[in-house]
Amino acid sequence: MVFYYRTYDENGQRLCGHSTGQTTRTAAREFCNRLNRDGKLIPQKQDRIAVPSFAEFAESWWDFDTCPYLKSRKGRRSISKGYATHGQYAVKNHLVPTFGDRRLDTISAAEVDQWLTSFPGRTHPSNDGKSLVHYKTSTGNLAFKILKIMLNYAVKQKFIKANPCKNVKLLKTSDEKEIHILTTATS
Repeated sequence: MVFYYRTYDENGQRLCGHSTGQTTRTAAREFCNRLNRDGKLIPQKQDRIAVPSFAEFAESWWDFDTCPYLKSRKGRRSISKGYATHGQYAVKNHLVPTFGDRRLDTISAAEVDQWLTSFPGRTHPSNDGKSLVHYKTSTGNLAFKILKIMLNYAVKQKFIKANPCKNVKLLKTSDEKEIHILTTATS
């Protein structure tokens, strides 16, 4: 029998087990103590990627000509400049003010859900600038979809292990227009 040890990374997440190569508990403990004294108890990954803040990650996003995500998508289907404009607006006005200074791997599902559910209570200046108007839930849902797309790409780029948006549900939209079907008039 060979003994293994496990450690935690700087975010408090448990790392996989590492062999001590020792067959007794005492020898394994001495091996771990020696590694700890030498500062080598937590193995360093050679290919470790520095995780950017959300603002750093979002810097070139939604630019129609330079965004790597849009370049990838344009090769598979047509994408309008309006789609990119909506993304830029959501990033600038909703996502960076909330998540901008946060490292991507520290954004949690609970925080995303709390941010999304706060939309119906938020206000912004009206077009004439004289009053405040409440955001529609559809605005929150659109910003959330943009965030989800971006964090899916962050998973693909191996900045984060899982997308915190994965299990967050969209808001119920009560601001949708009711559709009326034309029928013959009855008397």
